[in-house]
Amino acid sequence: MSQKNNLFDLAGKNSGRLKALYETCVSGATKSGLATFADFVQQNGKISIHFRPAAMTGFLTTGRHLNAYERAEMAAKGSGLTRKEELERHQGKYYAKRSGFDAAFESGEDFRYGALNAGGMGARHYGEYCVVLKGEFPETAQEIAYIKDDSLSYVDSAGNVDVAQLEKNLAMASHKGQLAAIKHENEIPTSAEVGWPALLCSDTYIEAVFLQSPTPVAIDRVRISVQDRREYMRLAYKARTTELDETERKRSRQYMEIRKLLQKKNILSEGV
Repeated sequence: MSQKNNLFDLAGKNSGRLKALYETCVSGATKSGLATFADFVQQNGKISIHFRPAAMTGFLTTGRHLNAYERAEMAAKGSGLTRKEELERHQGKYYAKRSGFDAAFESGEDFRYGALNAGGMGARHYGEYCVVLKGEFPETAQEIAYIKDDSLSYVDSAGNVDVAQLEKNLAMASHKGQLAAIKHENEIPTSAEVGWPALLCSDTYIEAVFLQSPTPVAIDRVRISVQDRREYMRLAYKARTTELDETERKRSRQYMEIRKLLQKKNILSEGV
Protein backbone atom coordinates (compact mmCIF):
# COMPACT_ATOMS: atom_id res chain seq x y z
CA MET A 1 0.00 0.00 0.00
CA SER A 2 1.46 3.34 -1.05
CA GLN A 3 2.11 5.99 1.58
CA LYS A 4 -0.53 8.70 1.78
CA ASN A 5 0.31 12.36 1.23
CA ASN A 6 -0.26 14.99 3.89
CA LEU A 7 -2.39 17.69 2.27
CA PHE A 8 -1.23 20.39 4.66
CA ASP A 9 2.45 19.58 4.14
CA LEU A 10 1.90 19.83 0.38
CA ALA A 11 0.37 23.28 0.84
CA GLY A 12 3.39 24.41 2.82
CA LYS A 13 5.83 23.07 0.26
CA ASN A 14 4.03 25.00 -2.49
CA SER A 15 4.57 28.38 -0.81
CA GLY A 16 7.77 29.24 -2.69
CA ARG A 17 6.33 28.37 -6.08
CA LEU A 18 3.13 30.25 -5.28
CA LYS A 19 5.03 33.40 -4.26
CA ALA A 20 7.12 33.35 -7.46
CA LEU A 21 4.04 32.90 -9.64
CA TYR A 22 2.22 35.67 -7.80
CA GLU A 23 5.11 38.10 -8.27
CA THR A 24 5.08 37.33 -12.00
CA CYS A 25 1.35 37.97 -12.14
CA VAL A 26 1.52 41.39 -10.49
CA SER A 27 4.56 42.61 -12.41
CA GLY A 28 2.61 43.82 -15.46
CA ALA A 29 1.42 47.42 -15.56
CA THR A 30 -2.18 46.35 -16.23
CA LYS A 31 -2.14 43.98 -13.26
CA SER A 32 -1.53 46.55 -10.51
CA GLY A 33 -4.96 45.91 -9.00
CA LEU A 34 -3.98 42.33 -8.27
CA ALA A 35 -1.84 43.31 -5.30
CA THR A 36 -4.74 45.26 -3.81
CA PHE A 37 -7.04 42.29 -4.38
CA ALA A 38 -4.53 39.91 -2.79
CA ASP A 39 -4.30 42.17 0.28
CA PHE A 40 -8.10 42.40 0.42
CA VAL A 41 -8.45 38.61 0.47
CA GLN A 42 -5.58 38.11 2.92
CA GLN A 43 -7.06 40.63 5.36
CA ASN A 44 -10.75 39.81 4.98
CA GLY A 45 -10.86 36.21 3.83
CA LYS A 46 -12.42 33.79 6.32
CA ILE A 47 -13.77 30.27 6.12
CA SER A 48 -17.46 29.95 5.38
CA ILE A 49 -19.59 26.82 5.58
CA HIS A 50 -23.08 26.56 4.14
CA PHE A 51 -25.88 24.82 6.01
CA ARG A 52 -29.37 23.78 5.09
CA PRO A 53 -31.98 24.53 7.81
CA ALA A 54 -32.02 21.12 9.52
CA ALA A 55 -28.21 20.95 9.66
CA MET A 56 -28.04 24.54 10.92
CA THR A 57 -30.47 23.76 13.72
CA GLY A 58 -28.48 20.68 14.67
CA PHE A 59 -25.19 22.57 14.72
CA LEU A 60 -26.53 25.35 16.95
CA THR A 61 -28.39 22.96 19.24
CA THR A 62 -25.71 20.30 19.78
CA GLY A 63 -22.68 22.53 19.29
CA ARG A 64 -21.17 19.89 17.01
CA HIS A 65 -20.20 20.20 13.37
CA LEU A 66 -20.45 16.79 11.75
CA ASN A 67 -18.35 15.98 8.71
CA ALA A 68 -19.61 13.44 6.16
CA TYR A 69 -18.24 10.41 7.99
CA GLU A 70 -19.54 11.44 11.41
CA ARG A 71 -22.93 12.22 9.90
CA ALA A 72 -23.06 8.86 8.11
CA GLU A 73 -22.05 6.95 11.24
CA MET A 74 -24.75 8.65 13.26
CA ALA A 75 -27.39 8.06 10.56
CA ALA A 76 -26.40 4.40 10.27
CA LYS A 77 -27.31 3.78 13.91
CA GLY A 78 -30.94 4.51 13.16
CA SER A 79 -31.31 3.41 9.56
CA GLY A 80 -29.96 -0.12 9.63
CA LEU A 81 -27.57 0.76 6.81
CA THR A 82 -23.79 0.62 7.07
CA ARG A 83 -21.74 3.80 7.28
CA LYS A 84 -20.57 3.24 3.69
CA GLU A 85 -24.15 2.84 2.50
CA GLU A 86 -25.15 6.05 4.26
CA LEU A 87 -22.24 7.87 2.64
CA GLU A 88 -23.27 6.58 -0.77
CA ARG A 89 -26.87 7.60 -0.15
CA HIS A 90 -25.96 11.10 1.01
CA GLN A 91 -23.21 11.87 -1.53
CA GLY A 92 -24.88 10.23 -4.52
CA LYS A 93 -23.00 10.73 -7.76
CA TYR A 94 -20.14 12.42 -5.89
CA TYR A 95 -19.41 9.44 -3.65
CA ALA A 96 -16.59 7.89 -5.71
CA LYS A 97 -14.79 11.21 -6.13
CA ARG A 98 -15.20 12.40 -2.54
CA SER A 99 -14.23 9.11 -0.95
CA GLY A 100 -11.31 8.83 -3.39
CA PHE A 101 -10.03 12.28 -2.49
CA ASP A 102 -10.29 11.71 1.26
CA ALA A 103 -8.67 8.27 1.01
CA ALA A 104 -5.65 9.73 -0.78
CA PHE A 105 -4.51 11.79 2.22
CA GLU A 106 -3.54 11.33 5.83
CA SER A 107 -6.49 11.98 8.16
CA GLY A 108 -8.76 12.25 5.12
CA GLU A 109 -11.79 11.00 7.02
CA ASP A 110 -11.30 13.89 9.45
CA PHE A 111 -11.41 16.52 6.69
CA ARG A 112 -13.95 19.30 6.87
CA TYR A 113 -14.75 21.52 3.91
CA GLY A 114 -15.60 25.16 3.48
CA ALA A 115 -14.79 28.07 1.19
CA LEU A 116 -12.66 31.20 1.32
CA ASN A 117 -15.14 34.03 1.82
CA ALA A 118 -14.53 37.79 2.02
CA GLY A 119 -18.15 38.94 1.98
CA GLY A 120 -21.53 38.05 0.54
CA MET A 121 -23.50 34.82 0.47
CA GLY A 122 -20.74 32.72 -1.05
CA ALA A 123 -21.59 29.30 -2.50
CA ARG A 124 -25.34 29.65 -1.87
CA HIS A 125 -26.21 26.39 -3.67
CA TYR A 126 -24.81 24.40 -0.73
CA GLY A 127 -27.33 25.83 1.72
CA GLU A 128 -29.23 29.00 2.55
CA TYR A 129 -27.29 29.74 5.75
CA CYS A 130 -23.75 31.02 5.22
CA VAL A 131 -21.82 30.55 8.46
CA VAL A 132 -18.67 32.68 8.51
CA LEU A 133 -16.07 31.57 11.04
CA LYS A 134 -13.82 33.90 12.97
CA GLY A 135 -10.48 34.92 11.47
CA GLU A 136 -8.50 33.02 14.11
CA PHE A 137 -10.17 29.73 13.15
CA PRO A 138 -8.70 27.16 12.95
CA GLU A 139 -6.44 27.55 15.94
CA THR A 140 -3.67 25.54 14.27
CA ALA A 141 -2.75 27.38 11.05
CA GLN A 142 -0.80 24.37 9.79
CA GLU A 143 -4.01 22.32 9.66
CA ILE A 144 -5.73 24.19 6.85
CA ALA A 145 -5.14 24.12 3.12
CA TYR A 146 -6.74 26.29 0.47
CA ILE A 147 -7.35 24.74 -2.96
CA LYS A 148 -7.62 26.93 -6.04
CA ASP A 149 -10.76 25.09 -7.18
CA ASP A 150 -13.22 22.55 -5.85
CA SER A 151 -11.21 19.54 -4.68
CA LEU A 152 -13.35 17.16 -6.76
CA SER A 153 -12.05 18.78 -9.95
CA TYR A 154 -8.74 16.99 -9.27
CA VAL A 155 -10.37 13.55 -9.05
CA ASP A 156 -11.42 11.31 -11.95
CA SER A 157 -14.64 9.29 -12.04
CA ALA A 158 -12.90 6.26 -10.52
CA GLY A 159 -11.73 8.26 -7.51
CA ASN A 160 -8.09 8.71 -8.54
CA VAL A 161 -6.56 12.02 -7.42
CA ASP A 162 -4.20 13.99 -9.67
CA VAL A 163 -1.89 14.88 -6.80
CA ALA A 164 0.75 16.38 -9.12
CA GLN A 165 -1.75 18.94 -10.41
CA LEU A 166 -3.38 19.50 -7.04
CA GLU A 167 -0.15 20.35 -5.22
CA LYS A 168 0.49 23.20 -7.67
CA ASN A 169 -2.80 24.77 -6.60
CA LEU A 170 -2.52 24.64 -2.82
CA ALA A 171 -1.86 27.42 -0.33
CA MET A 172 -1.38 27.79 3.40
CA ALA A 173 -3.40 30.44 5.23
CA SER A 174 -0.43 32.82 4.95
CA HIS A 175 -0.64 32.70 1.12
CA LYS A 176 -4.40 32.60 0.53
CA GLY A 177 -4.42 36.14 -0.92
CA GLN A 178 -1.73 35.23 -3.41
CA LEU A 179 -3.64 32.11 -4.47
CA ALA A 180 -6.78 34.19 -5.03
CA ALA A 181 -4.87 36.74 -7.11
CA ILE A 182 -3.37 34.01 -9.28
CA LYS A 183 -6.79 32.46 -9.83
CA HIS A 184 -8.42 35.76 -10.81
CA GLU A 185 -5.45 37.30 -12.61
CA ASN A 186 -7.42 38.02 -15.78
CA GLU A 187 -10.63 39.24 -14.10
CA ILE A 188 -9.38 41.73 -11.52
CA PRO A 189 -8.15 44.42 -13.97
CA THR A 190 -11.72 44.89 -15.24
CA SER A 191 -13.60 44.19 -11.99
CA ALA A 192 -14.92 46.82 -9.58
CA GLU A 193 -13.90 46.34 -5.95
CA VAL A 194 -17.53 46.07 -4.90
CA GLY A 195 -17.74 42.84 -6.90
CA TRP A 196 -14.65 41.19 -5.41
CA PRO A 197 -16.48 39.17 -2.71
CA ALA A 198 -18.77 37.54 -5.30
CA LEU A 199 -15.83 36.97 -7.65
CA LEU A 200 -13.95 35.19 -4.88
CA CYS A 201 -16.83 33.04 -3.66
CA SER A 202 -20.12 32.33 -5.39
CA ASP A 203 -20.72 29.64 -8.02
CA THR A 204 -16.95 29.09 -8.08
CA TYR A 205 -14.72 29.38 -5.05
CA ILE A 206 -11.42 28.56 -3.40
CA GLU A 207 -12.01 25.54 -1.23
CA ALA A 208 -10.84 25.36 2.38
CA VAL A 209 -9.92 21.98 3.88
CA PHE A 210 -9.27 21.80 7.61
CA LEU A 211 -9.27 19.40 10.56
CA GLN A 212 -10.57 21.33 13.56
CA SER A 213 -14.27 20.90 14.22
CA PRO A 214 -15.90 24.32 14.61
CA THR A 215 -18.36 25.06 17.40
CA PRO A 216 -20.87 27.93 17.59
CA VAL A 217 -18.28 29.89 19.60
CA ALA A 218 -16.14 30.02 16.44
CA ILE A 219 -18.90 31.74 14.43
CA ASP A 220 -18.22 35.33 13.41
CA ARG A 221 -21.62 35.85 11.77
CA VAL A 222 -24.38 34.08 9.89
CA ARG A 223 -25.61 35.40 6.57
CA ILE A 224 -28.93 34.76 4.87
CA SER A 225 -30.03 36.27 1.59
CA VAL A 226 -32.46 39.18 1.61
CA GLN A 227 -34.70 37.15 -0.69
CA ASP A 228 -34.89 34.27 1.80
CA ARG A 229 -35.64 36.67 4.65
CA ARG A 230 -38.47 38.20 2.65
CA GLU A 231 -39.88 34.72 1.99
CA TYR A 232 -39.85 33.91 5.71
CA MET A 233 -41.57 37.22 6.47
CA ARG A 234 -44.19 36.34 3.84
CA LEU A 235 -44.78 32.99 5.53
CA ALA A 236 -45.11 34.67 8.93
CA TYR A 237 -47.69 37.08 7.55
CA LYS A 238 -49.53 34.29 5.73
CA ALA A 239 -49.73 32.26 8.94
CA ARG A 240 -51.78 35.07 10.51
CA THR A 241 -54.34 35.16 7.73
CA THR A 242 -54.55 31.59 6.44
CA GLU A 243 -53.20 28.13 7.12
CA LEU A 244 -49.72 27.16 5.94
CA ASP A 245 -49.23 23.86 4.15
CA GLU A 246 -46.95 21.27 5.74
CA THR A 247 -43.82 22.34 3.82
CA GLU A 248 -44.37 26.03 4.58
CA ARG A 249 -45.03 25.31 8.23
CA LYS A 250 -41.82 23.29 8.54
CA ARG A 251 -39.71 25.97 6.85
CA SER A 252 -41.19 28.75 8.95
CA ARG A 253 -40.71 26.78 12.17
CA GLN A 254 -37.06 26.02 11.34
CA TYR A 255 -36.35 29.66 10.55
CA MET A 256 -37.86 30.89 13.80
CA GLU A 257 -35.96 28.27 15.80
CA ILE A 258 -32.65 29.19 14.15
CA ARG A 259 -33.35 32.87 14.69
CA LYS A 260 -33.97 32.30 18.42
CA LEU A 261 -30.83 30.15 18.77
CA LEU A 262 -28.68 32.83 17.12
CA GLN A 263 -30.10 35.49 19.42
CA LYS A 264 -29.58 33.28 22.48
CA LYS A 265 -25.94 32.70 21.55
CA ASN A 266 -25.38 36.38 20.63
CA ILE A 267 -24.36 35.47 17.07
CA LEU A 268 -24.72 38.23 14.51
CA SER A 269 -27.20 37.46 11.73
CA GLU A 270 -27.24 39.65 8.63
CA GLY A 271 -29.15 39.75 5.38
CA VAL A 272 -27.16 40.24 2.19
